[in-house]
Amino acid sequence: MDTWLQDRRVQTATMEGTGVYWEQPYHALEAVGSRAHLVHAAHVRQMKGRETDVADGLWLVRICQFGLAHDSFVRSPEFSVLRQRCRMCRKLVGDLTRPKQRIHTVIDRDGVRPGGVLTDISNGLAISHTSGTNSMGTDWRDNDPEVETVAEIYQGARQNYEHKNAPRGIGDGEEEDAPGGFQEPGMLWHAWKKGYRIGVIASSDHYSTHISYAMVYTPDMSREAIHAGIRSRRTYGATDNIVLEFRMGEAFMGEEMEASGPQRILVRARGTDRISVIHLIRDGNYIYEVEPDRQETEFEFLDMEAPPGDHWYYVRVEQRDGELAWSSTIWVTQRP
Repeated sequence: MDTWLQDRRVQTATMEGTGVYWEQPYHALEAVGSRAHLVHAAHVRQMKGRETDVADGLWLVRICQFGLAHDSFVRSPEFSVLRQRCRMCRKLVGDLTRPKQRIHTVIDRDGVRPGGVLTDISNGLAISHTSGTNSMGTDWRDNDPEVETVAEIYQGARQNYEHKNAPRGIGDGEEEDAPGGFQEPGMLWHAWKKGYRIGVIASSDHYSTHISYAMVYTPDMSREAIHAGIRSRRTYGATDNIVLEFRMGEAFMGEEMEASGPQRILVRARGTDRISVIHLIRDGNYIYEVEPDRQETEFEFLDMEAPPGDHWYYVRVEQRDGELAWSSTIWVTQRP
């Protein structure tokens, strides 16, 4: 471009600062030392003239010859990059905000005012309910790890959705009589075998109160702390007010860890009746159990047989009176 201008004895090039079309030719001319003018588009449009292709170019030359247009401010390359990134950041934030605003509008039209109790309606959680029913459950074909952090392992008005033939669950031959129906792919073992990071709770239905408990470990009783505890899967489910603690190495239930050797497994439980048995399950296999026959117990275990790879562990507490508790899972990547 510079050679073409020099061949025609052009000393000054003038262009209109519209959009981004001027940037490449302007910087190309500047790089070789040619004199270039960038005219502010607003100054040009305020004057009478012709705004059509070739006539527009002739008009730019004429008004610059008479000093009727001023040069626009041209940013340095470094400043331009920073400005582009700031604009992109602002646009991305706007793209994230607009769906929230639309949700607010829809809810407001229905006469609901969430602003009084919620500071951010997008920071919600979805807890799968009665996953093992074929009428309203799931086959765990998908999972959103951002919002589906825990699921209901026991439903007070129905049954245990841990695995088939589990305590308080549906056994062989009982499928047709299951409340709400039954589908084995909806069991939580199926979700964990697919690699989903899902903790557990128990919950009641409209009329099955006081027989299922959603337990959450939190530093305090605030709404924010409880929400954070559920999102972090620091939870367990129970059918009575049973206290349960499950750790593996430095990991607490609901967490993930990596290990290069056997890790100390610690289980503490305090029941409302004598605890008859505590099962330790790894990858859908019962690998260890204790039979304390007392109301409060604690034990440690080292799993020396876990092969390298990804594993999931949890424990189930069974009391003499039939009450149960399930810990959330700990996920372990065992290195060779």
